[in-house]
Amino acid sequence: MISRKRLFLAVVAVAVAFGAGGYVLGQQLESPEDARSEVAAPEASLIAVPVESTALSNDVVVRGDAEFEGAVDLELDAALGDGTARVVTGRVPEIDAEVNEGDVIIEVSGRPVFVLGGDLPTFREFKPGLEGDDVLQLETSLERLGFLTVEPDRLYGAATEDAILALYEAAGYEPRAASDGEESQLKSAEQAVEAARTTLANANDVLSDLLRPPSLVQQTREVQARQQLLDQIERAQEMLDDAKEDRPSEALLQAEEALQQPMVSTARIDQANRAVTSAEDAEQARVDAAQDQLDNARQSLIDADAITAAEESDGVDTSNAQRNVTDAQERLDQAESDLAELEDEVGVRFPVAEVVFLPNLPRTVTSIDVERGDFVNGAVMRISGTKVRITTGVSESNRPLLEVGQRVIIDSEQLDIEVQGEITELADRKGTNGVADTRYYMLVTPIGEYNVSELVGVNFRLQIPLERSEGEVLAVPLAALSAGADGSSRVEVERADGATELVAIEVGLQDKNRSLVEVIPIDGNLSAGDLVVIGIEQPAAVATDDGASEEAGN
Repeated sequence: MISRKRLFLAVVAVAVAFGAGGYVLGQQLESPEDARSEVAAPEASLIAVPVESTALSNDVVVRGDAEFEGAVDLELDAALGDGTARVVTGRVPEIDAEVNEGDVIIEVSGRPVFVLGGDLPTFREFKPGLEGDDVLQLETSLERLGFLTVEPDRLYGAATEDAILALYEAAGYEPRAASDGEESQLKSAEQAVEAARTTLANANDVLSDLLRPPSLVQQTREVQARQQLLDQIERAQEMLDDAKEDRPSEALLQAEEALQQPMVSTARIDQANRAVTSAEDAEQARVDAAQDQLDNARQSLIDADAITAAEESDGVDTSNAQRNVTDAQERLDQAESDLAELEDEVGVRFPVAEVVFLPNLPRTVTSIDVERGDFVNGAVMRISGTKVRITTGVSESNRPLLEVGQRVIIDSEQLDIEVQGEITELADRKGTNGVADTRYYMLVTPIGEYNVSELVGVNFRLQIPLERSEGEVLAVPLAALSAGADGSSRVEVERADGATELVAIEVGLQDKNRSLVEVIPIDGNLSAGDLVVIGIEQPAAVATDDGASEEAGN
């Protein structure tokens, strides 16, 4: 009971204390309305700013991000033609490394990947006999490198093959070799050519033997034989002449002499007549024999001369031998043609996986996505141009003020960078090259000396000067200008004593980005630092004695 009573009394005491404190505090506090009712209304004041002495410019100002020019991702096939996975085995470049025409940019599965200059990407394997614009591009690059010594002609021929061999040799690699099947075909074709050449040589030997003229020994024997025939004719003629002489033979003389003797009997007379006749017959036989011998000798000479004449008139039959030579030549021509065609198809090849064509060389390696031992899977690195480009968009109102070739000031306030540039591309319609549909694409290229790595990735302010003042001029905010009754321009100057003065001015260059305008005083004094009125500061509303609100100064 006692404790509850004490608790009750304590609560009552606290309540009384809080009530007394609140009463005292309320007597000391004043509401905002009561405070304003006790304060006099403030007077209106002028808003003035100093006249500046500064250089003015009428610029178009936009912002843009700097990036490498012509950046491309170098992508390689993940597998070779037989499906074998490709692995990076060497020649991985460093970031910021310069890539020149003819360089091996990377080595994959022990094979080089060459970089050559050109706009047309590779789409087929280069091989002998190929013709087209891609071959012309390849030959032109090889000519620039000094490997092709003839005029590019769009045809992969022997000179192109030699140039590719030289390119691989200079880089320390062997060109892509022919397959085992192709090598076997080449060997068979070469053997067919050799066999055809042997057959032709044999046929020519046979024909040559038939057409070969007689040797000196043979010719001498032929001359001697002919002379012997002539001698025989001469001797036969002499014998014939002797046989025909009137001088009778010894047998005939004896027979005639016996016939002239007195005959004692008829039998002896007959015998003597037979002897005469026999002798006469013998004489005639000797003449006839001599004549026959002469005739035979002459005929032998005629036959020998006929044989010689026939031989000299190509009388030997060589038709079969000639046909054999012709057939052998045709077989050789066909074999050589087959070999040449096969060599054209099986010669040095330049695979698609071992060459990359890029325009605007040299370039720079800006990022690496692989290292030695990695499997190839898509892009392996990023290769960019050695120059920087800044892309942006300009408004429709500023587009007519700009043109390609205009000077641009490229600067970054945070990094304290300022370089010169120029407009190199400017779109004629909105929304191109990825800019907003309401803006016109513009490309700015830095010129002169600059640090490439310092610019890339920075968001720059781009100032395109349209008009600039000659040095520093007097400038005031646009709000300071007013017009007189006659249309002249003027500014209101607040003097040191608080009085104001209207000074007639001529308006010069307007700096839209800073909202300043050049002023040239023509009537009155105006100097840098003078205060010009740009407005009047109105006091806040205050409460009146009867509780109504009114504006101070009204």
